[in-house]
Amino acid sequence: MTMADPNVLNPHPPEFERFLHASVGEDRNGYFVTVLSALARLGLDP
Repeated sequence: MTMADPNVLNPHPPEFERFLHASVGEDRNGYFVTVLSALARLGLDP
């Protein structure tokens, strides 16, 4: 039995974690928006 690649569930290099999860504000429903969620809302693949 082989182990799965540990990066399968987290494909972003660790050096980008702080940037991708940095807060950029709140949406109109009061949810925090991060760089990653903003890119996802725009339909872009980070």
